[in-house]
Amino acid sequence: MKNDSPLLKDHHQNSVKTGKNGEKINGDTDWETFLQQLPAEEFYGNGTFGVLVSPAAKNGRAQKIKIFKKMPRGYWQCTYEQVTKTPETVLEFLGNVEFTGEVYEAGNVSALGIIGDLLLIGSDEGNKIQVLKRNGSRYRLIQDILLNDDGKEVDVEGIACDGDTVYIVGSHSWKRPKMRPDRTYEKNRNMIEEVIYEKSRDKLFRLKIDKEGRVIGNIKKTSLRKIIDENNVLKVFSRVPGKENGVDIEGIAVHNSVLYFGFRGPVLRGNYVPVLVCPFPKRIRESQLLYVNLGGRGIRDFVRVNQGFFILAGPVGDGPGSYQLYFWDGRDCIPGKRMTGDPAGQCIYLCEIPTPENAKAEGITVLQERKSTYEFLITYDSLHKGGTRRFRITKPPAITKATNSAVNGADSPAAMPKP
Repeated sequence: MKNDSPLLKDHHQNSVKTGKNGEKINGDTDWETFLQQLPAEEFYGNGTFGVLVSPAAKNGRAQKIKIFKKMPRGYWQCTYEQVTKTPETVLEFLGNVEFTGEVYEAGNVSALGIIGDLLLIGSDEGNKIQVLKRNGSRYRLIQDILLNDDGKEVDVEGIACDGDTVYIVGSHSWKRPKMRPDRTYEKNRNMIEEVIYEKSRDKLFRLKIDKEGRVIGNIKKTSLRKIIDENNVLKVFSRVPGKENGVDIEGIAVHNSVLYFGFRGPVLRGNYVPVLVCPFPKRIRESQLLYVNLGGRGIRDFVRVNQGFFILAGPVGDGPGSYQLYFWDGRDCIPGKRMTGDPAGQCIYLCEIPTPENAKAEGITVLQERKSTYEFLITYDSLHKGGTRRFRITKPPAITKATNSAVNGADSPAAMPKP
């Protein structure tokens, strides 16, 4: 019947969680057959059954509860529904973070990584990263690490740290030149019709550093270009400028030596954003795409936490838009039945990230994770003297139980959700 009952036709939903066993059904479910086959213990008094429908809104921040009542002739009728807003977690501003020393492009820091007392930062305007050491609430510059000897811009967009190993990724994006009002009309017309490829952006680096931020051994380099150009989804967007929903990597995270690359664009139908997963060999041969739903936003950065990832989400283009924080469990969020029986991934909205006027939230790294809170840094670009701020956020109940078992303990590969 596929939801064409006159009584149930208005109850199409993408995801429905029902009863004590938490069984999920989708929009193709035959509702009447499903309800008739429920075991007796699933009913709640006088033949009434409740279902929790999520989400009830496109932004995923509301849930709809529906109550069905069994009628005398055996069919079910929706007799009550209520929409409840999912509460935000509490975000606490702890203060600004000051950088001292000759910080390169302080107003355009786009990536953060942390190893103990060392903070690594990168700008999308240069070809190096810088290492700063914590001194109270300040970070003092102690090392510059040059990534390209030729001086060409790398467009550093993400830094991930795993012990003493550091991974740095360029955007792998194409770009369109910026028009300027002081140029002629003809020149601006030509520029808006031009698309530029810069090979120096197609870089992925791996290096090791000591306790003073000095590089140990050689810096290893590779590229994701071959994967992007051969992937059925990414290749369609590979030559579209990054700020126009083209391929644009802006985040990198690492878990058990496996790399996760988050894309600002493309954002696909249904608001799904790709995450590329692969190791770091000289020639990357194995990879897969996972998908998360960020309500139409792209990934501006993300970082590994216990049992999942923090995702900093923001607009795909350069226009105005809000920045939000999500917890993702690391599983593919595409809905549907899986042969393995594993559930679909969860991407849980946490809160809005405040932004100073004209600033963009570009990077995130976690300082500390406790039983009920995370403490983390957000860096903003487009600020005259740069801006990095420290925040604390409470864990929502949805992730507290899952993460508490891993806090201050080993986060084993088995504990990490499978794709």
